[in-house]
Amino acid sequence: MKNLYFVFIFCIALVSCKDDKKGNKNIDNDANNVENQVKEEPKEEGLQVTLNAVVASDMDLLLRYTEKKTLQYSPKDFVKVSVIGKNEPQDILFTLPANVYPTDMRVNFKGGINEGLSINKANFNMSQRSFEIPKNKIWNFFNPNLLTDFNQETNTFVVKKEKKNTLPGFNFRPILIEKLEEKIF
Repeated sequence: MKNLYFVFIFCIALVSCKDDKKGNKNIDNDANNVENQVKEEPKEEGLQVTLNAVVASDMDLLLRYTEKKTLQYSPKDFVKVSVIGKNEPQDILFTLPANVYPTDMRVNFKGGINEGLSINKANFNMSQRSFEIPKNKIWNFFNPNLLTDFNQETNTFVVKKEKKNTLPGFNFRPILIEKLEEKIF
């Protein structure tokens, strides 16, 4: 009789443990479903800057920015895009972090002497608002730095000399920042 009683208790314990495992699986599945729902929510993106340009040789482009009228560029405030060289136009997309409203921007590029990029147009998008700079207005909004030449006929920024600790590139003119504040921010 004791053996029968022991087997009966063992079976109840076994069945009870089995049901607990099913309950834990349901809890785990619910947790995974909630996790998946959180992952699927779209992330808020910041300003998107798209340059449609011809970049003949491979190069890294860095969009550097400042906020709150800061005069110095911080080493942490940039977006880097590596571009594979092609002799045809390609879109180069820089996406700034959410809630960044730049008060100054510039694009630097790593290239050798006489390497550069020809810009066909530039687009700025944020929260379904946009501003476009057509090819014939590039000079009005972008200014080459001291290491860069600009050819207005071809809209080409080219490395004219290299300098240690300084990269060639171009600055966004204040009028461009004003237009972005007016039309996008």
